[in-house]
Amino acid sequence: MARETRQCLRDFNRLNTATTMARALYDGMLEIYPDCVNPGSLWSATNRQEAAMRLTATLTSGCSRAAAPLPAASSANVVRTS
Repeated sequence: MARETRQCLRDFNRLNTATTMARALYDGMLEIYPDCVNPGSLWSATNRQEAAMRLTATLTSGCSRAAAPLPAASSANVVRTS
């Protein structure tokens, strides 16, 4: 069972590098594992992976510019509760 799980994860990673859309990754995994995959979990995983790739692309697109320094903390920014 562990060997099959590792192979499934390797296949997911391989297809993930070859695709850019969640649907293509989902369809590819179902083609390889038509009876062994939980379609709901697979759909969730492929959509999360696509979202992560988009976020990474967004965050790295401006890496050539120097980051602006964070504002210094001050007591004026503190909200006090009683």
